[in-house]
Amino acid sequence: MLYIGYSTYKGRLNAQGTAASPIVVTSNKATPAAGDWLGIRFYNHATSESSLDYVTVEYGGTGSNGEIYVSNSSPTINTSIIRYSPALGIYLVGDSALILLNSTLSNNGTGGVYMASTGGLTITGSTILSNGGYGVYCLTGTINILNNSFTNNGFYALSIPPNVTLGTGNTFSGNGKIGIALTEGVISTDTTWTLAGSPYIITGHIFVFSTTSEPTLTIEPGVVVKFD
Repeated sequence: MLYIGYSTYKGRLNAQGTAASPIVVTSNKATPAAGDWLGIRFYNHATSESSLDYVTVEYGGTGSNGEIYVSNSSPTINTSIIRYSPALGIYLVGDSALILLNSTLSNNGTGGVYMASTGGLTITGSTILSNGGYGVYCLTGTINILNNSFTNNGFYALSIPPNVTLGTGNTFSGNGKIGIALTEGVISTDTTWTLAGSPYIITGHIFVFSTTSEPTLTIEPGVVVKFD
């Protein structure tokens, strides 16, 4: 296990590989397998947040917390590969945020990214491929997802709160369930369900209201909404 920060103490990981000299964090087994080691854990916001560039993290993630576990921290992962976890690729909790750029999350047992934090999630230009469950599952937070490829994930490519306006340029193919799942929740600000995300699969009650304003849910022409 690699801990970045611990208990109430802060720490920072600066892992800057290059295309010619990438960094690899992996198993020491002669024949590696998913779950050979525990993974990387980020705790507590540092003054300067952690950054990974051209890093492959693989075969970690024993237990339910994922190969990369982020708690009250906000790392940036760029041009990297997160793969071969028996559980989640990345798991966010607490006041955490993640910026994932031009990276690949593949072959993780129960999903690519699971977000249960109040921070932000930005995924841009990335490939979410062949994960066992959802490609990306978000319960809360500020979410920006654009120009990504979601392919051959075991369940829905995406599950997001209903107040998220999906970014442009995402592609979806070969996933176990067709469409984007919308979780139960409240739409309290103006929101658009775009044609790019259609069909939308509603998995719980959705409420459009605010105690201080009159939010509008806009559904673009051609969108299909299905209730599960």
